[in-house]
Amino acid sequence: MRTSRSTLLLGSVLFCSASLLYLGMSGVECPPKSHRHRWMEMHLSQSANQNQTLSEHFPEDTPLIFIGGFPRSGTTLMRVMLDAHNAVRCGEETRVIPRLLAMRATWSRSVKERIRLDEAGVTDQVIVGHGEPAPRLCNKDPFALKSLSYLSHIFPKAKFVLMVRDGRAAVHSMISRKAKWSGSTDQVVKPVNTEALSKWVGNIPSDVLSDMAEIAPMLSRLGYDPHANPPDYSRPESLLPLYNLSRAKPTH
Repeated sequence: MRTSRSTLLLGSVLFCSASLLYLGMSGVECPPKSHRHRWMEMHLSQSANQNQTLSEHFPEDTPLIFIGGFPRSGTTLMRVMLDAHNAVRCGEETRVIPRLLAMRATWSRSVKERIRLDEAGVTDQVIVGHGEPAPRLCNKDPFALKSLSYLSHIFPKAKFVLMVRDGRAAVHSMISRKAKWSGSTDQVVKPVNTEALSKWVGNIPSDVLSDMAEIAPMLSRLGYDPHANPPDYSRPESLLPLYNLSRAKPTH
């Protein structure tokens, strides 16, 4: 009697193990490559050659759409509106593309790594595989537009949608959602992305620059020389941290 129970128990364990193994293998099985690229043939009039590279399926003149802007500025609303169109597929944030673009900025210091990244087309693959097929692909990642110059270089026919919202409303939205803010306070003393901070140089009329101290008195309050063009972002006044600390209120 005990032997039959042991045999039954062992058989049940083996059956469950085989079932779990089968389900696990079927869960990770990738779809055929021809199935993944079938929609490319319909919408882009591409051939069904499975050996084609991604650059052949999506050349440089592919009309992609990029949506970006400050968080809580309406990028999600714009994404939903575009995604409602039959000819546009604009999925949720990948959160991967901004990281890839940031890594590229580091890796591009090496010529060999830059060539490998350009040939791999990793950014393209993420956009293509992030949702349902459509004739026009769209990517919504607020911080992706930090690399707008690079994206416009590799996709010259792409459209870029920059969402602009009243700063007070954007900050209120972030506060109401209890978004973390303390991680960026050191940017006052340790500036980031100075390239973007200096892109406006040469685009402001001289008469405005001469009256900058009167037009933008906050520059002096922040420790910058209002007559500098551009201000020296790397050397804030020594009184700035003390001024900020003296106005900071303790939180409980």
